Amino acid sequence: MGTDQIMYCIVALILGMLLANMLKSVCGCKVVEGHTGGACTAGADGNVCQHDGSATGGDCGCDCEGTGYSGTNCQTADACTAGADGNVCQHAGSATGVTGDCGCDCLGTGYSGANCQTADACTAGAGGNIWEIVCQHGGEVTGVTGDCGCDCGRQGRPGWTGYSGTNCQTLSGIPDIRQIR
Repeated sequence: MGTDQIMYCIVALILGMLLANMLKSVCGCKVVEGHTGGACTAGADGNVCQHDGSATGGDCGCDCEGTGYSGTNCQTADACTAGADGNVCQHAGSATGVTGDCGCDCLGTGYSGANCQTADACTAGAGGNIWEIVCQHGGEVTGVTGDCGCDCGRQGRPGWTGYSGTNCQTLSGIPDIRQIR
């Protein structure tokens, strides 16, 4: 091998290294042995794909599908579509937060807990119309959401109100003077 051939080989080697470095600096690509062209090992602008996103090959982007993140390099947390630990928000609760910090808003549902799964203690008696909601005549609210009622006490025992009925609205055990004429 002559001196000229050695010089050509050295120049070709240097040019090859320069070309490989140029490919690497453009979107994080490297030459894969046995292939012509490059295969990306990073996302846009040579940045690493985050949160388990994967490089997409020749276009130097990131595939973020199924990671809970989006953006050019999977850097942006997505809005939650479920509550804590990926469980569904129950009893009309709504998902809140972003990937990694999901929860449920249970306000106004009568339930609490990470996924609105726990019935709250009742704050009013049974029934649906405005006159039946409050426990009347000293009755005490009992139960949990979906099973509310009033404890009117029992005749002859401490705490007896002298009333009965769903919301302690009916006089019982004592003659109603309105009935006597």
